[in-house]
Amino acid sequence: MRFYTEFSKSNKDSYTWNRSLPPSRSMFEAGDLALYFGYASEYKAIKLKNPHLNFDVAMMPQVGPTATKLTFGRMYGVGVVSASKNQAGAFYAGTCLGF
Repeated sequence: MRFYTEFSKSNKDSYTWNRSLPPSRSMFEAGDLALYFGYASEYKAIKLKNPHLNFDVAMMPQVGPTATKLTFGRMYGVGVVSASKNQAGAFYAGTCLGF
């Protein structure tokens, strides 16, 4: 973690980032950032934003050799209130959100 935080310390030779810069995903989409830590589910949206980018998705770097790989995900759920007058319509609308 120290390695990544060094880039935001203005007194270091490695200083390259501050809060005035655009979000990292925007910089990556513009081709101005070499490495972006995000979700694999963002792949299609990034490709749509800049189809000329040549990139792929990989596992997060791991700390030392270990049998258990650590990662992080994001999950969404759709719920419909049982008192809903149109449960089928509510469920359909919820699933059309694209999550």
